[in-house]
Amino acid sequence: LPRPPTVRDAAAGQGGAPASRPVYVGGAWQDVPVHRRSHLPANVHGPALIEEDYTTVLLGAGWSCGPDLVARRG
Repeated sequence: LPRPPTVRDAAAGQGGAPASRPVYVGGAWQDVPVHRRSHLPANVHGPALIEEDYTTVLLGAGWSCGPDLVARRG
């Protein structure tokens, strides 16, 4: 049987829009973009999910980060 696409497969695309996943944030479900850390753009604004092989980071609303994964307010 063919393997169904995963969020990792979708988010790892070359230069395409990130995949998204429903996440309960701010008291409601929102479609939140999912980024692979290995393909993280220079400036990601939360809410967003950043995935690696063994962990997932939720970047909250009002925060941003870059490839160094250091969160900055604003």
